[in-house]
Amino acid sequence: MALVIFIGAYLIDTGSCRSRRARDHALEIHEVRDAIIPGTISMALEMGKNAREALAKDQDGATVVAKIGAGFVAFRGVVAANDWKTEDGFTIGNVSIAGIDEFRNDEYRIWLKNENMVG
Repeated sequence: MALVIFIGAYLIDTGSCRSRRARDHALEIHEVRDAIIPGTISMALEMGKNAREALAKDQDGATVVAKIGAGFVAFRGVVAANDWKTEDGFTIGNVSIAGIDEFRNDEYRIWLKNENMVG
């Protein structure tokens, strides 16, 4: 059973321990200094490292990431459908996630246009 964790534009497939990332707009360091919130890159690195370590030990990566980010796990499930197309240069699509465990009988849907997502 493959669980998924959504972290911003990142999707971690805990069933296969593979991650999918959206990469965009390379910037020079002087541009990045004014474009990011201090500490976010270090936090993202810590989240990724700890998630990988938890998954390698067959532990719950979602809870580990949520704790580091002072958040919570809002949904658990498996991807039931992933339909997308390219239209006028945009990736447009829908992702449907069927709930598991305490979220059984629930569905989480995500509408996306490039990196912009609404769930």
